[in-house]
Amino acid sequence: VVETSLSSPSRTDDIADAVDYAAINTIVREVFTHEHKLLETTARAIAEAINTKCKGAKEVRVSIKKMKPLGLGAVGYSIVEFVLPEDL
Repeated sequence: VVETSLSSPSRTDDIADAVDYAAINTIVREVFTHEHKLLETTARAIAEAINTKCKGAKEVRVSIKKMKPLGLGAVGYSIVEFVLPEDL
């Protein structure tokens, strides 16, 4: 989730003023080409890259769902979420 103001794109109807979803897709694909041991690291890398690319972003929230994680028995999935800016 990329939280940003829709004021400008909703008035101008110009794609240049909106969130570039193709760029976000490219970022996610690029980050997943790198080996990370933890989903938390992957989520942070995606969030930081999107935050850098989307200059008007107020908040970037990345969730990664891992289906049938090993060692957790009958658990269907686990989720990792990383949010920028970070609340400490």
